[in-house]
Amino acid sequence: MTQNADASDAHAQRRARIEASRDGFLAAVNTAAGGRVFYVQVGAHDGRMADPVFATAKENGWHGLLIEPHPAYFAALQHRYRNRKGFALRQLGISDTEGVLPLYHLDEALAEQFPRWVQGCASLDRRRVVQQVKVGCTLRGLVHRDDMVAQTDVALRRLDSVLAEENIRTADLLVIDVEGHELPVMASADLAALSLRGMLVECNGINATQKPDYVAALQCAGMTVYELGEDLCGFDPTRLTINLAAEFDTAGLPRLVN
Repeated sequence: MTQNADASDAHAQRRARIEASRDGFLAAVNTAAGGRVFYVQVGAHDGRMADPVFATAKENGWHGLLIEPHPAYFAALQHRYRNRKGFALRQLGISDTEGVLPLYHLDEALAEQFPRWVQGCASLDRRRVVQQVKVGCTLRGLVHRDDMVAQTDVALRRLDSVLAEENIRTADLLVIDVEGHELPVMASADLAALSLRGMLVECNGINATQKPDYVAALQCAGMTVYELGEDLCGFDPTRLTINLAAEFDTAGLPRLVN
């Protein structure tokens, strides 16, 4: 019992340290932009669940482009931002090629039976969703069935095309959380041309083995890259006004290298 409690405490402490470092990064972006941050979020979900920037963006009055392909999640996103000015919302998937593909997700009729993080998992990779649903079944004592995973066809666009339509030439921050499809998203636009101050990119689960490719993509955009739990944090030190590297090192979070 004591060992379990110690492990739980250690996990909580690590998570708190990661969140503090992430919030320090977001605060640095805010400072560097003079409090006038414009950000692009690919995979915005409902605008709140597991959203790393929601609180900071709301507190500081940020503006942005929020992109979410799932119809139900997008409807919730629209509702949440119905009174927020300075935001463009697009119901789209982002990839390096355009077309229509199935988005896999938990059957919405089963949502109440599963932890919220399973409800929030939607991916173009069916294996990834099946994996999460199986874990949820184990935690809730459910018998896994193939029909627990549903699919919805979604339109895919390149990020550069969407940015051009919205007349967006630069942005301070890019956030990508698309459950395993992050590399095609990063390949769908010239990120270096956006003059980004920073990026937050999820890299976990099945895709953790591709971490060097994720890191290389961020570095091509001019980023220095650190690992923050299941996220990669990239920042351009020439566009920030504080020494983030020192803050990250103090937090004990390793810098990623080639």
